[in-house]
Amino acid sequence: EAKLKLSRRIATVWVVFSMFIAIVIGVVGYSLVKNGVVTGLEDSERIIVAIAKIIASFGPFAAIVAGVIISGILASTMSTADSQLLAASSSMSHNILKNVFAKNVTDKTLMLISRVSLLVIAVIGIFKWKAKLEYQATNEYKLLEIGYTEDETKFLIENLKDEDLNKI
Repeated sequence: EAKLKLSRRIATVWVVFSMFIAIVIGVVGYSLVKNGVVTGLEDSERIIVAIAKIIASFGPFAAIVAGVIISGILASTMSTADSQLLAASSSMSHNILKNVFAKNVTDKTLMLISRVSLLVIAVIGIFKWKAKLEYQATNEYKLLEIGYTEDETKFLIENLKDEDLNKI
């Protein structure tokens, strides 16, 4: 019971701290954009990268700090991808295989199936991502070839559905 109380307190403090940092980043980013320090920001989610670029321009130590900021973004992205892959493979091996098809599976076999399903899901994800990039590049090329500007092409790809893009 004491460990549970301590865990709740730590989790609450961590969430409050994380949300405070997120709000500070948003307020600083908003201020930088409003005052013209950051220009040409197309996506508000890239404000951290823009802030890191500004910080890096103040010398070598500042560049190291900016590198740590960018590393944090990369680490959180990799952590999210890892968690999603692990959840998908666990769901596939435990929920589908063990509960539906083979109820009497040893832990060793289940672990092997979980690892194989993780690899299969990762490979499917890579091919899906590659196909999406190729499809997007094809659409961009078509729109540019027709005579749309780069800005118009980007706007159309971001805002039109696939079937509407195919009609152009």
